[in-house]
Amino acid sequence: MKSGDKKAMRGDSDQIIHLDYRDFGRWKVEKFARYVDNLLLARRNVDLHTFRLHWDPHVPLNCNDVRKWIRYAVNHKVKVLDVELCMYDKTNLPPGIFTCRSLEDLNLQWSGAPFRDYEHKGLVLPDIIKLPSLRKLTLRDVEVHELPLESFIARSPGLEDLHLIDSAVCLEHIKSKALRRLTIDGSMYGPDRMTISAPNLISFECTGFSLEDIVWRDQPSLESAHIDTCGRTFGGESRFTGVLVHAKKLALFGCDIKVCLSEDRPVVLFGIFLLCFLAKI
Repeated sequence: MKSGDKKAMRGDSDQIIHLDYRDFGRWKVEKFARYVDNLLLARRNVDLHTFRLHWDPHVPLNCNDVRKWIRYAVNHKVKVLDVELCMYDKTNLPPGIFTCRSLEDLNLQWSGAPFRDYEHKGLVLPDIIKLPSLRKLTLRDVEVHELPLESFIARSPGLEDLHLIDSAVCLEHIKSKALRRLTIDGSMYGPDRMTISAPNLISFECTGFSLEDIVWRDQPSLESAHIDTCGRTFGGESRFTGVLVHAKKLALFGCDIKVCLSEDRPVVLFGIFLLCFLAKI
């Protein structure tokens, strides 16, 4: 068996394909591509549960090969599609991914739009999005606007986990009764404020936003929160702290955060972080 064969197929070899560049030593891109092509060609024509591809050496993969492998996974009714790349040569993400009826868990981390594209801050989602089985979505370096997000939520009724990482976010409203976990890590442009209406949310992570720009509607009872804020001093306004009152785990990072540790004695933390594990006694 060639180097990499044992680790490329994990669990049931007919259902799970796991390709991690660290398992293939110093293979050249061309050798790796031939290996994957032969692997898919030799595989029985049955449905695929998981296709995972992580590639981060200095030399990028040929993106035509990447699109070919993803098309194979989609055509074989993949449930978990996890692709992390160091570079991608197109601004628009492959549209076939976003109409895959079997997909339950989607993780795309592709290092943003090509450097020569000055019109876009990140990769662009397609106009048509219909993922009826989707439960978890992770996007990195993607432009996220109102209409695509509404399509995800409206046409993915079971979407419980939404993670937007290092993404250019242009949103006025995130509204979902099904959403349980939300991560917003990146930069917001366009609207001055973003409203979150997710009454069943239990976990919230926020990095790089001023908390003054986030408004809560239908306040959830968060169990955990990780907040790394920026911008002007946050004085613990009740419109935000109300969602944290039942939290068992709370991490606050940032400058000039005012935390009320008692009813009448607020404490201002300058340039340090507060990490609390809260439990009922």
